Amino acid sequence: MQPDFVGNIFWSVLKTFWPWLIVLAVFYIIAELAPDFLDYLKRKNKLKNGTVSENSTDKICSACGSPMQIRSGKFGEFYGCTSYPKCKHTEKI
Repeated sequence: MQPDFVGNIFWSVLKTFWPWLIVLAVFYIIAELAPDFLDYLKRKNKLKNGTVSENSTDKICSACGSPMQIRSGKFGEFYGCTSYPKCKHTEKI
């Protein structure tokens, strides 16, 4: 076979299927990034709901067993249950 003939076939196939190659490349990129992005969204949602926070501690609520976190109020900081408003247990620091 002549190199020009093979090159022409390659370019004609590439011209025909290049949109599908782009779709496959984008799908592959999304499939690679999606798990990390979903983990990020889950962490962000937990931070928004207050279940996990930067102020989380190792203390456990004696009333319901949920983790406690440091919160601040008009009388200063205190340990508050993360399942508030279901559990309103607090402790002094």
